Amino acid sequence: MHPTAGAPAPPFEATPTQLPKKANLQPKPEGVAPLAPSHTIYELKTAAFRALEPWPWANNGSAEGGATRDRGGAALREPNALQSAASLPRTWRANKTIYVNQSHLSVSELSRDAQFAFVVSELDVTLRLFNIKTGKLLARTVLPDVKTFEGFDAIFWPEECTPCGEKPPSILLGTHAGLRLIQAETGAVLEKLSPMPTEHLKLSNDRKLLVAASSQIPAQTSQLVIYRVAPQSPRLTPVLLASFEERVDDWALSTSGKLLAVTYYPSDRLEVFDLERQVSRFSVPAPRYANSVAFSADESWIAVGGERLQVVSVDDPAERAEFSQFGNNIDHVRFNATTGQWFTSSYDGKIRVFSQNMETHELRLTQTLSHLGTANVYALSFSADEQVLLSSSGDKTLKVWKY
Repeated sequence: MHPTAGAPAPPFEATPTQLPKKANLQPKPEGVAPLAPSHTIYELKTAAFRALEPWPWANNGSAEGGATRDRGGAALREPNALQSAASLPRTWRANKTIYVNQSHLSVSELSRDAQFAFVVSELDVTLRLFNIKTGKLLARTVLPDVKTFEGFDAIFWPEECTPCGEKPPSILLGTHAGLRLIQAETGAVLEKLSPMPTEHLKLSNDRKLLVAASSQIPAQTSQLVIYRVAPQSPRLTPVLLASFEERVDDWALSTSGKLLAVTYYPSDRLEVFDLERQVSRFSVPAPRYANSVAFSADESWIAVGGERLQVVSVDDPAERAEFSQFGNNIDHVRFNATTGQWFTSSYDGKIRVFSQNMETHELRLTQTLSHLGTANVYALSFSADEQVLLSSSGDKTLKVWKY
């Protein structure tokens, strides 16, 4: 969930010789050793970074070829180039509608084995856990330390099980009080993983890295922390801390974990950083109200959603494609590596599915999926094999789609 309020976090405790004056990074997370000469600090035009460990931080999937692997090591799919519509014989079909009977369902996720889903309404800050097969409500829990329309986020913890059987995975909750692991069925706090204020969470494609963000209002600045995930411990080890002079509304890590893309407010720009070389690759204008960003699996394209969809080449950012026929702004952009398609959810009741021509790079709308009327469609999430899609909407429902 994107931030609407928050207080500035105090700066790191560091001497002037250790930290650039421009940087205003957050306090060291618990368990981080004092700053040593081997810790890299580098300052770019729009951001300051502190690398607590040298890149790479995890054994990420390669974008050079080979199969992306699930948490058990099994090959899931080839992260190859974008596919044309002609190569996609199947379509997405509605499989189930789950009636939540609450609005503002902005945070939701499908478990990797597609057996469970949770959803949180910003209105009553209550987490509801559902069985996908039966549609049955399994649990209903008011989230701790979260107020109506206050910044927070939640994701399933990347437990080493596919499938997970009858027990749903735990849930990682990010709030102003920090990161906590909670039990999906009861909301009981299992572990306090970090005191860092957090309003937005994303896992890398291989689920080995977690990126957590917080923003300061009205200063409109942001901090990102990248953690290495130890699923069975559970433990989070911070490996990179970043401070931005503008508010970061969304970000994405590439498949290899080498590239970080961010969208800024109020400038409405997209910037891509090379975390290995510690440089900014490029910064280009993004659509107004840019709210979501995603990489293609082969790291060759970046999609940004706002008042329109814009897809930008990583190698040549002047090369891009756009689609603007939306009834309202985009909330989420996602790439599906199994089908080679881009997905958008928007505030006009629609989920749009796009293919991209591999020669002309033109975007083609191949399918439109609908919730009721023009109710906002919020989050999109896929199963591990990316053949089941979950969407949540202001029409007070979750919808399950199958490919």
